Amino acid sequence: MLERLSLTLLAAGQSSRLGQNKCLLACLNTQGEDKALSAHFDVEPWISLKLKQLLAVQAHYQGRLDIELVVVLGFQAQSIKDQLAPLINKLSVLDNEQWQSGMGSSVSLAAAHALNTKSALLIALVDQWQLETRHYISCIDAWRASSKPITHTVNKARSALGPPLVCEFEHLELFLNLPADVGARRVLKQHASLCEQVALDRAFVDLDTENDLKLFRTHFPETH
Repeated sequence: MLERLSLTLLAAGQSSRLGQNKCLLACLNTQGEDKALSAHFDVEPWISLKLKQLLAVQAHYQGRLDIELVVVLGFQAQSIKDQLAPLINKLSVLDNEQWQSGMGSSVSLAAAHALNTKSALLIALVDQWQLETRHYISCIDAWRASSKPITHTVNKARSALGPPLVCEFEHLELFLNLPADVGARRVLKQHASLCEQVALDRAFVDLDTENDLKLFRTHFPETH
């Protein structure tokens, strides 16, 4: 039996600092390896492009890992589901009714789902716009090669750590019942001896402010 992995995108937040829902940002897909995945679309929401990157991860491991693609939604969940209609039958959607309380609620929901399906868990964030399919594959490969149960990314220059992270099934309880306003980083810091680190600076480039959006638009314009 293949090892199971719940490949989970957290996308429940309101994007209050940005002033608009980053999931629904209209984008052309102009990014090299992932462009072919969206060849039949003209403009589509950012979350669609991100999920297609993760579908490519799923395809990469076909026959080696049993991967379920999961997305956690909250703010404007129905609008996002409507936009994801072409992909929705390829996803499992978790509705976080406590999304307003903070990211911890989404992390805990993702961990609970992985426990229920007896899966390891990969957590990815929708605003990690500089990450491509190959980066998620690198994280999974590092986790599979490590003797430690958790693998996560770091930016050593900024002393930053966080998702993407991969956790084996047997340690998922660490991510249950997190304080709602606390993400996974606290767990990673408290249990550093259990963690393998992967240097990936671009995982810490956010999409939170107008300046972030301007940089994002140099890679993902709205129109031709």
